[in-house]
Amino acid sequence: MSERQVGSNDGKPWSEMDVEDLKASLKYGHSIEETAEHLCRQGTLDEVKRKADELGLTYHSEPPKLTPPTHKITKAEVVEQDGVWGVYFEFDDGEAGIIDATSRQEAEFRARGRVGDEIPIGVHPFLIPAEKLPSLYAREDERRSKESSHSGTPHGGASGTD
Repeated sequence: MSERQVGSNDGKPWSEMDVEDLKASLKYGHSIEETAEHLCRQGTLDEVKRKADELGLTYHSEPPKLTPPTHKITKAEVVEQDGVWGVYFEFDDGEAGIIDATSRQEAEFRARGRVGDEIPIGVHPFLIPAEKLPSLYAREDERRSKESSHSGTPHGGASGTD
């Protein structure tokens, strides 16, 4: 076996079933890389390409998309130090840190519901997954509405800013 062997069939002779699987996979529209993986020959992709060429098969190449390493938020706590608000984040890989926020309200918004979120390592924890935004904004609007009804000021206040 060569050092390049990754799949259990790398370097082995082609059986009739392997050839039929190669034809079917490419006919179905799988990339040559997906086909090599399906055939357990991903370590000898050039060999799979040669076999497809030998059989007169057409194929397309689509290298697999790499997924970045991630870590999960295990703690998201609003903190204040010397009048500066932020969010203290802890992750399941032991990383931790405080990200400054512009206000207590922003810190609360950024920390709310974040425990369990899986984010790519190196990505700013304030970047909230798109699927969570509608419910977070709805809760924030509800919170602001309650605040304004208690204070008697309309939603958005009278400052004229957004």
